[in-house]
Amino acid sequence: MIGRSFFRCVCFLIAAWAHAATVRSEDTEADRAVAFLAAVDEHFAGWDGDADGTLSVAELDTAVADSRTRGHAAAAIAALKRASRSRRYQLPPLTAANIRALVTAKPGTSKTGSAIDDIARGGSAGTMLSYITGHKIQRFSCKFARDESLSFAKRDAVFEQFRSFLHQADKQRRPMTCGTEKTTTPGLTPNHAYAILGYDSDGNRLRLWNPHGSDFTPKGPVGLENGYPRKDGVFEMPLSDFVLQFAGLAVETDLPAGDEAELPRLP
Repeated sequence: MIGRSFFRCVCFLIAAWAHAATVRSEDTEADRAVAFLAAVDEHFAGWDGDADGTLSVAELDTAVADSRTRGHAAAAIAALKRASRSRRYQLPPLTAANIRALVTAKPGTSKTGSAIDDIARGGSAGTMLSYITGHKIQRFSCKFARDESLSFAKRDAVFEQFRSFLHQADKQRRPMTCGTEKTTTPGLTPNHAYAILGYDSDGNRLRLWNPHGSDFTPKGPVGLENGYPRKDGVFEMPLSDFVLQFAGLAVETDLPAGDEAELPRLP
């Protein structure tokens, strides 16, 4: 099946840019597979421009570029396009039957695996950002904030570099994604992708969006211990708290993606 993290990631980016469908946190992996296949079944004939029963690369490109492709349909076609670009696996012809077989096959039943399986194991919001924009991404890791081997002066210097990086990205209105690994703050979802909606350099605060779209009210003073108020998935938090709870972020650049989707990671 399409992995939970990958499908959430696709829905996240499409929803963030086109205000389309989001994935509910209570949905199971099976629910997401059903939704994916429902979208494919509903739209396959429209995507198959020459009506030969197989989605070609050109037809995938056309569907991805079509502004009318929204919601789960947009997430599904993005997933198929990303899978078609895999260098590790050779996809079978993208007929409706083959797509269904790829999604419903039980893990371990294929000796060669599939591109969709590969993506499910290693997909990230940053990678999808590169795919959708066609540009390389620049990642900036937040590990420095938790690295006890660094001196306070070094951590402060990297933090200032991070602030400058964010300020420029926000000023240039570049799409930005970020993600968590393990979290300790209530209301933050571990191993999850978020969108960065804006950065207030004066107040040193980030405006973030969780694609689950849920609300949250802290049970105590706002901060790392109790969390941050969230409405329809949108919330704010100080940058100094962000670097302690998030793994890092990814920002679109002007450089064509080419063979490599991203630049060397900062710092």
